[in-house]
Amino acid sequence: MSKVIQINDWKINFNPDQETLKEEYLNQASAVLSAWSGYYPEEPTWVHEKFGVRALLVAVDGSIVRDYHTGLGFYPYKVDEQPMGAGILYRVDSAFRNVWDEYKLKLPEIKIVTSPHVKCTDDSVLFEQQTLEEAKVSNNLVLVRAMARSSEYWDLQNRSVGTIQTTGDKSYGVAMGLWKEVFAEDSLDFSKAFCLRPKTGPGAWIWHPERGVLETNGVKGLLTKDQVLRRLVVLGSMYQQEYIEPMKTKEGLSKIYRLFFLYNIEKSEYECVGGLSASRDNVKVQGANDAVLGVIN
Repeated sequence: MSKVIQINDWKINFNPDQETLKEEYLNQASAVLSAWSGYYPEEPTWVHEKFGVRALLVAVDGSIVRDYHTGLGFYPYKVDEQPMGAGILYRVDSAFRNVWDEYKLKLPEIKIVTSPHVKCTDDSVLFEQQTLEEAKVSNNLVLVRAMARSSEYWDLQNRSVGTIQTTGDKSYGVAMGLWKEVFAEDSLDFSKAFCLRPKTGPGAWIWHPERGVLETNGVKGLLTKDQVLRRLVVLGSMYQQEYIEPMKTKEGLSKIYRLFFLYNIEKSEYECVGGLSASRDNVKVQGANDAVLGVIN
């Protein structure tokens, strides 16, 4: 039975039942993060100069799927170096709350600087808000929420605990074999299901060759062939990823996991500190306002 919790203007459907993932799945997600760390573009931020990482807190999104050769395992959809959702986890999970409160004591003060073009987030649960003008005349560390092209924030790199100029870059997925670049003039293979992602920033659009049958059976969120082509023409090029169907709940909802990893300063490595499940009556799950969230411990 889900209940509604509210953070700022964001109303969140929350399932209080908690899940525990097998250690092997967490290790597989950790291995994905290790590979990602070697491919994500470098940026002269405070956190990179200090610790050699792109961000203190990152997330790996994925599902537990069955592979013909290896059996059940964690399949990654993407890695997010500016993840949302940690504020929600802080509100609903005492274990993560304790970890985060202790972690903040090891660092200088961090404040959040958010572009007016960024939609409402849960960052205010974890950080005090600060305007761009205030940030430019202060000495505290910052986490910047802005599009990479927003050059007015670039001067904050030397105090940033996350990416700014490279925010949302997805080129790492090509090197990791998660997706490939496709262009508007390419002839896409519409006989197979796939997901299209922009080369920077959020978003995912899904094509399935059995769309008609699936929609008859109540599946939502699939694009038509014309919609796929129009989006590709507008952007010029995108990343194409094999579509791996998400997990299903007993109610038939699509479900994925978001696992949070916090950089351990003493051990110089990322550690999983919990996560959220997201379930929805749609093939697109992550980031939807009507998704039902649950805690992973």
